[in-house]
Amino acid sequence: MTSKRLLTAGVLAACASVLLVSGCSQGSPLPASTSSEQAAPPDASQEPAPDSGDQDTDGSGEGYAFGVDRDQMAEAIETAFSSQSGKARWDGDTLILTVDGSASDTMAGFTECRVLVTLLTEEDSSTIEFPDGSVECQEVLSVLD
Repeated sequence: MTSKRLLTAGVLAACASVLLVSGCSQGSPLPASTSSEQAAPPDASQEPAPDSGDQDTDGSGEGYAFGVDRDQMAEAIETAFSSQSGKARWDGDTLILTVDGSASDTMAGFTECRVLVTLLTEEDSSTIEFPDGSVECQEVLSVLD
């Protein structure tokens, strides 16, 4: 594996890990500012900020963050979920993530699905497979709608 692919996989794994940890955190969001100075609404005459460059725009990365392709994305996700014996593979436009755990748990797949929906494109779907069954991320995350 080239050093660029290793770096890309590492960056994606780090992003997925941050999302995984933040998805598990408890408590309320940070309190609102108590300062009398509130942020002014953006001036309509200002130009929008240039794109940060995180999303691929030339098509080489199929729209995934950091310009990676589908196989690199699966590899990074697999690395991020290695503590759960994670294995990722594509089946058409569906990313299937196999992890330890149980499909019958109350929140089965919720955290994993939150991470995947952030990393994948809107055209992709995702499934979490457990040793005793699987859950579709669209169904798991429908409780948020």
